[in-house]
Amino acid sequence: MNVVKFAKELEAIIAKYDLSNEVSLLKQDNSVSKSSELEAELEAMQKDGRTLKLGIIGRVKSGKSSLINALIFEGEDVLPKAATPMTAALTVLKYGQNLEAEVDFFSKEDLRDIKENAANFQKRKNEIAEVKFNELVELEKRKQKLNFKKLDQEKEAELRKRAVNIAEQEMRNDAALSAAAEQYERIERSGVKLKNLEEFKNISATSMDELNSKLYDFVGADSKYMPFTKSVTLKLDKESLKDIEIIDTPGVNDPVVSREERTKQLLKTCDVVLVVSPSGQFLSSEDTNLLDRVTKKDGIREVYLVASQVDNQLFGGEKEKGGGLLPKVLDNIRETLSAQQSRVLKEIKAQSPEVGDSLNELIDSKVLLSSATAFYMMINYEKQAKWDANSKHVWGNLSHFYRDYFDDKQSALANLNLLSGIKAIEQIVSKVKEKKEEILQKRSTEFISVKSKNLLNYQQAVEQQIQEKMQILESSDINEIKRQREQMIKIKSKAIEAVNTAYEDSIEGFELNIKDRLFAKVESYFKKLTDDIASSEATEEYSYKVIDNGFTNLWGLFGDRYKTKYGTRTTVQAGYVKNSLDQVISEVENLTEIEYRQNIAEWKKSLYKSLVSSARSVVDDDVLDPVIISRTIRGTLNSVKNPDINYSGSFPKELQKSGTLKGYEAEQFLSAAGEFARNLKSRVRSDVKSSVDALIGSFKSQDVANVIFVKYDEEISSLVSDIENKEQALDRYKLILKDIKDAGRR
Repeated sequence: MNVVKFAKELEAIIAKYDLSNEVSLLKQDNSVSKSSELEAELEAMQKDGRTLKLGIIGRVKSGKSSLINALIFEGEDVLPKAATPMTAALTVLKYGQNLEAEVDFFSKEDLRDIKENAANFQKRKNEIAEVKFNELVELEKRKQKLNFKKLDQEKEAELRKRAVNIAEQEMRNDAALSAAAEQYERIERSGVKLKNLEEFKNISATSMDELNSKLYDFVGADSKYMPFTKSVTLKLDKESLKDIEIIDTPGVNDPVVSREERTKQLLKTCDVVLVVSPSGQFLSSEDTNLLDRVTKKDGIREVYLVASQVDNQLFGGEKEKGGGLLPKVLDNIRETLSAQQSRVLKEIKAQSPEVGDSLNELIDSKVLLSSATAFYMMINYEKQAKWDANSKHVWGNLSHFYRDYFDDKQSALANLNLLSGIKAIEQIVSKVKEKKEEILQKRSTEFISVKSKNLLNYQQAVEQQIQEKMQILESSDINEIKRQREQMIKIKSKAIEAVNTAYEDSIEGFELNIKDRLFAKVESYFKKLTDDIASSEATEEYSYKVIDNGFTNLWGLFGDRYKTKYGTRTTVQAGYVKNSLDQVISEVENLTEIEYRQNIAEWKKSLYKSLVSSARSVVDDDVLDPVIISRTIRGTLNSVKNPDINYSGSFPKELQKSGTLKGYEAEQFLSAAGEFARNLKSRVRSDVKSSVDALIGSFKSQDVANVIFVKYDEEISSLVSDIENKEQALDRYKLILKDIKDAGRR
C-alpha cells in the first residue's frame, strides 16, 4: 500500500463531500496524519546517508537537559535546565566544525495553515455560540412563560456571553485548532513579519555563553521572535555527535499548547528515544502516555527508559533495606523500578495489541539509573569550591551516609562514576550508532505499517459512520423524528435541569473525596518528615577545657592552668534533614497532578452513569443517545487544566547546610527545620484547598447539559433535513461510501 497516496485519497473524499466537521473526532481518535506530513516524513526517513535521530524526552524537571549535558558537555550546564525561559526551544544537537546555530522559522505555508486554522477555530466557535444563543433564548422564553420577540439588552448580553463560554469550552477539545488559534494570536501580538527574520537564521559565536545570549530572542518563552521559531539546531565540534543527532524537547506536559504540538511533531522524526523519568516519581501518567505515543502512534522501534536523579533515592528506607551498602542499595532501586517498568509496559501492550513485539525487549530489560549531579561532581572533583548548592548538598549526604564509599579520592571517583550511570547510557548510544542502518530500515518499515493501520482504522470508522447514517435514514419516519424533536423541545428544560442537578451532585461528591484523599496524603508526608527530623537528632559526649580556679599562679609566671570537663550536646545530620525536606516538597508538587488524574479517571465512569440515568428520568430511551453524553463528558473533563503547586526556591538560607552539625548550630538548625516544616504544612494544606477549589470551579463552569442537548439538536436537525430529501441524501451517502471503500485500492 502506498500510504501517502491512500491518505491523499481519503483527504480528497472528505473535502469533496464536506465531511471534515463530521469526522474530525474520528481522525483524532485514529491518530491520522496529514498526507503532506506523511510524505515529508517518509522522504526524510528514506534519504541516503541521513543521520540517526535520538530523542531525549520526558516531563518538565525530569532531568533531560542535565543528562545531555553529562553525555555531551562533560557535566557542564551548557543546555538550559527546566523551568527557565530557554525551555521554549526544541533543540537539535549535531556535529559541525564551527560553533553555530540555525534557527528554523515557520514557512509561509506554515503561517498560512496556522492562520486558516485559527480562522476555522473562530468560525466554528461563532457557529456553536450562535446555535447556543438561540437555545438559551428559547429556554428563557419558556422559563419566564413570555412570548416576547426581543430580549432587553442586558439579558441578551448575558446570554451571548454564556453562549460564547460554552463554545470556547467545546472548541478546546480540538487540540489542533486551539493550538493554531493560540499560535496565531502570539504571532499577531509580536508585530513581526516573517521576511524580517531571514537575517537571523544563522548565528555564530565564539563561546556557548555568547551563543545562548544571542538565541534568547528566539527561544525565550516570552521573547519577541519565539512565535515564529520551530526549532534551533546547534552545531558543535564534538566527536560524540558524529553520525547522530540529539533532540532535546521541552517537557511533554508543556503548559503552552502550541509548543507541545511542535514537540509532538518533532517526536515523529526520532528513530531512537530515551524516556527520562525521575526515579522518585517513576513512570507517571505523562510518561506512560508518552510511551504509548512513541510505541504505537509514531512507530518508533528503539525505546530506552532512564530513571534520573537517583541520588535522591539512596536514603531512608532504601539505605536500610540495602544494609548501607551502596551497590546493594542501587541494585534494589533498579530491581524495584524495573518491576514497575515491566508492569506498566505489559499494561500498555495488553491495552494496545497493535504495538506487537516492539515492547518485548524493553519489558525484559533493566531500568537505566542515572545521576547527572554525580557525574558533574566526578568530572569536577578537584574544583569542589565551585560546585553549585545542589552538588554540595548531595555530596554532604553521600559523604555522611555512605562515608566508607567517599572518604578518599579514589573511592569517591569510582562510586560517583557508578552512581552517575553515564557509562551505561553512553554504551546505549554507541550500540544504536553501530545498528544505525538496521534501526533506520526498521523505523521506516514500522512507520509505514503503523500509519497504514491508522488510515485503515480511520477508513473503517468513516464507513461505519456513513452506514449508520444510512440505516437511520432508511428506517426513520419523518413524522416520528419531528415528534421526537417536538418532544425534546418540550422536555429539554427539564432534561437540562435534571442533568445539571446530577452533574452538580457528582461534582460535590468528587470534591469531598479528592480533598479527603489529598489531605490524608499530606498528613502522611509530614508525619514521615517529622519522624525524619526527630531521628536525625542525637546527643554526644564531648570534652572541653576550662580555667582551673583552684590553681595558684605565683606572679603569673606559668600562665593559666586548665582542667578537662565533660558534657553532652545536640547533634543533627543536616544533609539527611535537607533530603527529607526535598523529598516532601517533591512529593507534594507531584501529589495533586497524580491524584487529580487518578480521581478524574474514576469519576468519569460514575459521572457517565449518573448523567445517563438522570437524562433517562425525563427523556425516553428512543430519543436518548448515550454516545453523545459520553463524548461530551470526555471533552468537558479533558478541557479543564489541572492546577499546579510549586515550591521551588522556598528553602531558607539557614537550612542550606550539610554534614553533622553540633551544639548551638545543631539546635538552631533543628529549630529552623521544625518551623519550616510547620509553616510548609500549613501552606501546603492551604494550597491544596485552593487548587481543589480552582479545579471544582472550572468543572462547575462547564455547561455540560446544554452542550449535550445542543448536540442533540444539531444531529436531529441534520436528520430531518436528510429525511425531507431522503432520496438525494441516500444517493449522496452511497457515493461517499463507494468512494471511501475504493480508497487505497486504485
